[in-house]
Amino acid sequence: NIFITIGVFILIMSYFLFENDCSFSRTFFGFPLVSIGFGLLVLGAIMPNSFLYQWKSAVLTKIAELSYALYLIHMAVILSTQTIFAELGLAKNSSLMFLLSIFFCFVLAIILHYIIEKPFMKMRKRFI
Repeated sequence: NIFITIGVFILIMSYFLFENDCSFSRTFFGFPLVSIGFGLLVLGAIMPNSFLYQWKSAVLTKIAELSYALYLIHMAVILSTQTIFAELGLAKNSSLMFLLSIFFCFVLAIILHYIIEKPFMKMRKRFI
């Protein structure tokens, strides 16, 4: 749990240090700080005595299954959603745009997961 606490602290600290900073220092220091923070969260989550390790959730399990597909498509989907809905008059930084982007990311990730990822995982098991 100490890794989780330190990870959350680093993420909060990096948010406030680099909130509106679009400079070299954000790239050089901010991104590695965020990576370290999330790394500590993952490290804390895989420890058997951690509360995250013991917490079982069907929703989080499904998100974990979709994580690779989400990783692959999230930027293209977010930018496409913003472009399409901005032409319809929706502000790019609105809460509704954020929710629509999340929705479309998950829809496309589910499609990719069941049409591409799962069949190829079955093929892999057959050939290996």
